[in-house]
Amino acid sequence: MVSSAVENFDIFTKLGPKRIIFHLEAKEIQRDLEEFKNFLEGIDTYARDVIEIGVAISPNEPTEQIFLLINCIDFVQVMGIDYEGVQGEKFDPKCLEHIKTLKEKFPDLIISVDGGVNFDTAPALISAGANRLVAGSGIFNTDDIIGAVERFKSL
Repeated sequence: MVSSAVENFDIFTKLGPKRIIFHLEAKEIQRDLEEFKNFLEGIDTYARDVIEIGVAISPNEPTEQIFLLINCIDFVQVMGIDYEGVQGEKFDPKCLEHIKTLKEKFPDLIISVDGGVNFDTAPALISAGANRLVAGSGIFNTDDIIGAVERFKSL
């Protein structure tokens, strides 16, 4: 996670990422959501062909903020924790409501979940409509990393 992601977008694209995710709670985005939408609409076609563009929403943010941006993004990353960047944070079940609301309104939308993903929370996330699960400590805090990855894949 970085600050000034919009301002430095061209630099990040040159690094060759597969995905770039903008957090809605970033000050530069919160300041003017319409301006951020205009930025997303203006992303170069070449960049759009090789980089998936997503927007992340934290558990305590209103889901409706995403609606304005849906036609400009490839996926939404629902955060399952309040404090991004901290491994092992407790899962916030409010993210399940984000997932359900987004899937109801936009059934084809790809929804990724990051934070608090483990073998206890994964079934509820999938059932709510999540397509991708990002499991950091859910994998790395096990004795069998390869087995944990295989188990997640089988879900």
